[in-house]
Amino acid sequence: MTGLSRIEVLSSRTLRVIRTLATNSGLFSGSQTLAPSSSGLLFFDSSTKGPSEKVFSVPLKGGAVRTIAYGRTPAISPDGKLLAYVAETRIVPRPTGIVVRNLATGSQRTWLLANPDIYIPAMTWSPDDRHLSVTTSVAVSPTTWVLDTRAPGRTFRAARRMPLPPGVSWAGYLSARRGVGVVSASGRTSLVEVDVRTGKVIRPLTSLRQGLFSDSSVSGPEGTVQPDSTGRYFLIVGSGPLRQIPGETPGTFGEVFLWTFGMRHPVPILNGDVLAIWAGPHAG
Repeated sequence: MTGLSRIEVLSSRTLRVIRTLATNSGLFSGSQTLAPSSSGLLFFDSSTKGPSEKVFSVPLKGGAVRTIAYGRTPAISPDGKLLAYVAETRIVPRPTGIVVRNLATGSQRTWLLANPDIYIPAMTWSPDDRHLSVTTSVAVSPTTWVLDTRAPGRTFRAARRMPLPPGVSWAGYLSARRGVGVVSASGRTSLVEVDVRTGKVIRPLTSLRQGLFSDSSVSGPEGTVQPDSTGRYFLIVGSGPLRQIPGETPGTFGEVFLWTFGMRHPVPILNGDVLAIWAGPHAG
């Protein structure tokens, strides 16, 4: 879990803080990304003293924070072998490409971005450790692409657009072929199951009486719905009520919900955090 400038590990049963992994973390712009690995590491992005942001790693059991690269939006493959992130230059915080690094060998591939003004708020690996969904925005509504990381190609033009129907946004994978779509209307958010290849809505899942939490209207909801390793339990980050922090401008923070199949609506479990991820196996 991450609260105000802290990255914390909470018990899924008691919701009590087990340990703090990092403090004073955050980005110059946009929401922070947390990417837990099956190897026991947590990758996250954070601002530095310079003009650019960096990707860091820290053991989930606690320990030293290590710098990985200049960039942001890390995403770790389910098998823990491949780290994807949006690379940035050291001087000007502009994205240059999407990098996929093999953590065992150190080898990496880069898909260059033709537009330096593109904004990539989120990326998510599919469960087959091969496909990477990428949300992009250039001052318009977000668009989701699917990048085959094993196929030839050195530019982001190799990615295909996910054919979601009008009014449906991408939230993340359930399996290599199925994912969660988001439909927002009249202040209510509905989650639906979608076919990744065709974009067709398969069935409704659940709904919230509020929107999902994102840093802006052009960021999209990718990453706000997090299934656990069994695919049964979901953490959903909704937009919480307006809060006043002493000495700061009033703002809206996230509200974390728990949902599983068979429940009509998600149950609120935390208020005031801005994102949530499963950091290990969940026993229910």
